Amino acid sequence: MLHTQIASRIRVILFILLVLAVLAGLAWANTALARRYPLGGGEFLATWSAARALVEGGDPYSKDVAHQTQTLTYGRAAREGEYPYYPNLPLPLLLLFLPFALTDDPVLARGLWLSLSELALLALAFAAPLLAEWRPRRLSLTVFLFLALLWAYALIPLVGGFLTILHAALITAALLALREEQDELAGALLALVTFYWEIGGLLMLFVALWLRSHRRGRPFVTFAMTLATLSGIAFVIRPSWLLPFLRAVIADRRAAIGMTLRLPLVYWWPEGGRPLAAILSSLLAIVLLLEWRAARRQGFRHFYWVTCLTIALPPLLGIRTAAHHYPLLILPIALTLATIEDRWERLGKWLAALLMLFLLGGTWALFRSFTHSIAPEAEIALLFIPPLLATLGLYWSRWWILRPPRTWLDRVKRFIQERV
Repeated sequence: MLHTQIASRIRVILFILLVLAVLAGLAWANTALARRYPLGGGEFLATWSAARALVEGGDPYSKDVAHQTQTLTYGRAAREGEYPYYPNLPLPLLLLFLPFALTDDPVLARGLWLSLSELALLALAFAAPLLAEWRPRRLSLTVFLFLALLWAYALIPLVGGFLTILHAALITAALLALREEQDELAGALLALVTFYWEIGGLLMLFVALWLRSHRRGRPFVTFAMTLATLSGIAFVIRPSWLLPFLRAVIADRRAAIGMTLRLPLVYWWPEGGRPLAAILSSLLAIVLLLEWRAARRQGFRHFYWVTCLTIALPPLLGIRTAAHHYPLLILPIALTLATIEDRWERLGKWLAALLMLFLLGGTWALFRSFTHSIAPEAEIALLFIPPLLATLGLYWSRWWILRPPRTWLDRVKRFIQERV
């Protein structure tokens, strides 16, 4: 018995050492990569520069911080038309990035951030099938991991140093916590994603309405406590941070990158594009509100389908979007793929694999077209085709996800699958 316990502890220690060695190797490789390609990663470097200024006792929202980021990103000051990288993270959330600011080497900090982003992307890839209640076979799982880790909308924010991969991983973790009724954890995680309102604002509003209709108040308590604690620490460290932050946000919004639905419609139809965009956005907003209303008192499966719709629709609602906003789109894609395999079994397995390969190749073809063309059609396709396809896939799968089996054969299959 004693020998068994010792052997078990040795295995645990060896496993921990192996994990630490892998993490150290990942950090070393990413730091070497960042050193070889020193330019880029602007959004993280803006956050790191602001956190570093805070560590050194300076103003994290000053123009000097923005200028430092521009120099690190472009190798010079930003020119007219280039994104100026004003720090736009509120100080309570900027505190979370202080560990990266303990080093004054931006290359090392960027290498560590790249490592964290890769781990978050891997976690997102494994969590998406769990939320979709999808048990993919070996072929499907392999192809799905290739898609989730290598499609353009994962590598664009990864290489560009954007915070959206971590943002997507935190939202996914919060959804898993809600499904398992770990409400305190879910509330704390949601408090950490209160940046990127273009991506998560509507989603957090829907989650709040659904929780309220189910009388689950604990997420609201931990949400408020987390933000209050971080805000209290922020005001103790730097009481005057709020006004400089607001000025930085206003300057950042004036230079915002991305595109709204109105721009492509005006490009194709100069006279009627603006009212058409308003009409389409209004109709889709009404559809989304109706789906929210229908899901109010429903269980998690219905809630999750509407969550995926809320993730997919914002670019079509007139909200400004950019290619690095799309890591979360893997959630509605996984839900649609799960429905395909569930409905058609063997045929569905091959169909899902082909669809994933199409998405993997298609997104890179769109990105390649965008990088090699100055025509606005390339950017329009890159930004609006993925959410449109995700929305169509969700509505195709809606019946089978939200309704019970339609025939006695469906009921038999579902009964067997639940017990195998």
